[in-house]
Amino acid sequence: MNSDRSNISKIIPYIQTGEVIPHEEMLEALNEATATLADERRREVASSISPEVGRYLASTDLMPFIKADISDVEARQLIAERRVHLNRLSNLLPSVLKLLAIRNEAQIHSALIQLDDCSRDYHPIKSSEYSSTQRKKIVNDLNAVASLSGELELTLKRLGYHISTDFEQHDEACRRVIKGSHTEVRLFDLLRLLGELRFSSELILYKDSIGERAFYVGDNRARTHIVEYAYRMAVQFDAPKFTTTPGSDFSTLCSLMYELATGEADESLAGAINKFGRSGERRQIDEEEIVHRHENSDEGMAAHEADNFAAVKEAIQSYETEVGCWRSMFASRKWEDFEQSQIGIRLMDAVERRDDQMNKHGPFLVWASQMASGDKRTLWDRLEENELLNLEFAAKVGRRARGERN
Repeated sequence: MNSDRSNISKIIPYIQTGEVIPHEEMLEALNEATATLADERRREVASSISPEVGRYLASTDLMPFIKADISDVEARQLIAERRVHLNRLSNLLPSVLKLLAIRNEAQIHSALIQLDDCSRDYHPIKSSEYSSTQRKKIVNDLNAVASLSGELELTLKRLGYHISTDFEQHDEACRRVIKGSHTEVRLFDLLRLLGELRFSSELILYKDSIGERAFYVGDNRARTHIVEYAYRMAVQFDAPKFTTTPGSDFSTLCSLMYELATGEADESLAGAINKFGRSGERRQIDEEEIVHRHENSDEGMAAHEADNFAAVKEAIQSYETEVGCWRSMFASRKWEDFEQSQIGIRLMDAVERRDDQMNKHGPFLVWASQMASGDKRTLWDRLEENELLNLEFAAKVGRRARGERN
């Protein structure tokens, strides 16, 4: 057997025949598909602490385990959950990929990532609060930040002389002891930052009031979450065709993905499918796919590479839009003097950045493929060096934390 074969390629024969994929092969394929840039080294360090953790833990959990942010008990629980997920994948993946008409290794790689994300997100979504409840809490907290930072700002202004000397002497002492990670702060700086914090909270509330997505609000529509992932994948791979008909290939795909996430087989998601079919989310996915397909087509990529100023033009358009937004905000109501000054600062910043882009001269390197090989090697070496430093520091922190626990 050729040892150079990828782990994903090793599961293709089972997918083609519809057989159950052996556990070890499924684990290695999933680890390969979901690997991050520094995954291999992180797994080596995690394995030196616990071989089972190094093999089974998801990529996103490796660094928290190394730093001991995840305890050994929590790690065992995560491994148990991943074993269950792997067993379901071993059994169901061939059927899911057949419905999606997936055949080649690159498509399997993409599908594995999405199926893993879909299953991992299901239970947190299901246990979360209604979106209206989450939204109300966020708005209340933003109002509290705006109000409390304003009150603290006024209180500090009244205290002024009485607190500034001791505050600044203490800050100097901190800078002498905590070298390199502590910057100078004067009372005036603190007042300015409080004002900026208050304005930022009010800015988010304003954006929300005009219908912009100013902050993320989740929901507990876990079944709709499954249907949305199934639809995104069906659109990406051109199969199966979306339909609300019970027993259709799309309905079967949703049921299999639901079983992957929950272990419950033959569950009908007809209600969620019907609701999603009428939703704005479906329309948005369709619009995104049209743009994505053009940008990644031979014609779209050729046009982008041929225009050496494409990135600059996109930046100019973005700043033009931002300038319009700040002007609209300024005219939307009568603001206090401080808020007016902050809006003016943001407007001026957007104008200056737009003008800077308009005065740029080419040529520019747009694609990574156009970079000199020496530059790419230097960038890669720098990334690897930073990762080694981060990993070394994380391992030290983890050893100290585990020593204290023991």
